[in-house]
Amino acid sequence: MRRGCQQEMIDTPSQDYLAALAEERDSFRDALVKLGFSDDGKTLRGSVPWTDESGDSHDAQVSVVIPDSFPFAPPLVSIMDVGAGFTPTFHIERNGQLCLWTNDIPVHDAPWRDPGQCIDKISGWFTSTANGWPDDEDADLERYLPGSDDFVSYDDTLLKNRKYYRLTKNALGVIRVDSELPWIPSINRIKQRGVRRRESNLLWVLDVGIISRPISNWSELQRLAGNQLETLRAIVQRGNIGFVLVRYQRGSRRAAIVVSLSRGPDGIVLKSCESADTSVATRTLRTGIQAHTYENKSVAIVGCGAVGSYIAELIFRSGIRHITLIDPERFRPGNVIRHTADNKYVGVSKASAVHAKLNTIGLPVDAVSAVNARVSTPEYALELVSSHDLVVDATADGRATALLRWASETQDKALVSACVQREGAIVRVDRFPLEEGESHLAPLNVTGGEVVTYEQGCGSPVSMTPPLSVVRAASIACQVVLDELNRYQTLPATIVDVLKPQPESPYQRIGTVTSA
Repeated sequence: MRRGCQQEMIDTPSQDYLAALAEERDSFRDALVKLGFSDDGKTLRGSVPWTDESGDSHDAQVSVVIPDSFPFAPPLVSIMDVGAGFTPTFHIERNGQLCLWTNDIPVHDAPWRDPGQCIDKISGWFTSTANGWPDDEDADLERYLPGSDDFVSYDDTLLKNRKYYRLTKNALGVIRVDSELPWIPSINRIKQRGVRRRESNLLWVLDVGIISRPISNWSELQRLAGNQLETLRAIVQRGNIGFVLVRYQRGSRRAAIVVSLSRGPDGIVLKSCESADTSVATRTLRTGIQAHTYENKSVAIVGCGAVGSYIAELIFRSGIRHITLIDPERFRPGNVIRHTADNKYVGVSKASAVHAKLNTIGLPVDAVSAVNARVSTPEYALELVSSHDLVVDATADGRATALLRWASETQDKALVSACVQREGAIVRVDRFPLEEGESHLAPLNVTGGEVVTYEQGCGSPVSMTPPLSVVRAASIACQVVLDELNRYQTLPATIVDVLKPQPESPYQRIGTVTSA
């Protein structure tokens, strides 16, 4: 009996919430019925008025289905009858449902929850279609074709219009566009003698400019390409798979779609492939709007252990390409937990391991160098500071930090020092030299209560700092580095992140403490 009571207590709130959603769906249906729609309990059918570019009025017959996911998803609207001369183009699914709203609209005030706004949106869709979707820049031709399982990568800067390119497939099944075919396949030879082995797996590039309708079948593609597509058709009809990369434009937006071609019972079958441009321009789109300002900046990172490795990767991904990596130690098995490098780099120098890791990102590392050295003399410290726009100290070595600070203040050049203290409880970043009126927070003393652990084969104690603290230190350091290189100087001289409360002031609470 108690079990039944407990189940009832659990179910009742959920049932109430679901009942409220059902009530909203019913209210939406009732509102459409009042607007003249018929309702058979599943589908609502009715007339929606719309106006064309000339100002003439029309009526479209549509069906509306309220999904169970409403109001978290909009009603499903399909065309029943719109009259002669009207041809849908964009913003319609292959199953005939209209695409009325984007996925980023907040549900709490979604316009489709209001029946009047919903009808207005449907009306606007017909008007926009009749007018050719002016000012529309949605470049999503993939949605108008069935999808393929293939993923195709290419460097757009290397591809020429109406040229053929060989394809290769790597161990992961990704199709890569390779070298240009040095000849143009002959349709006559293909018909007489068949397809050459090196012509059996090709991609053809087609630039079509501004398009007025999607590519939904072979005829549409042929209309854009002309007779030259016949060669590819001959290759496909002999059982080979061909691909076409179509570069097109919608409004001011340029885009591309890769279409696979295969032989089907009723002709050539088109499918859209997920594809990606691998050019440097595309790879660096997400570096941030300030990335171009770092192109000619140079940074030396002294200390390529845990914190230094993450700083190197963050600033490299942010747009800094001229980096000198400096560390005297080798990468050890125990380092993999907190380091960006993985197990395959064990035994090489830490600087080389970070360099190799940066090389896997897919961006040029020509201006990144690895130096197996220790900063132990004033001369070397001065050389590093004078030859770089900024130096990062991630050594966790008091002597090296003192040398680099001295060199920075002597030459009035930027130094950013990052460290993690008290087994990861404190993350600290300092900027040198100080500006007029600035000061650093006082250093924290070593408590003496840290756990001392050693790794076999290594004479130095192992820090018990967790990875989270390392990444946090690198993140703050990167923020300060970018601020300095931009000459913003908006950040305080010391930034401390307290991850675990400490007995000393002002570190008793979790949060950020600064010298400002």
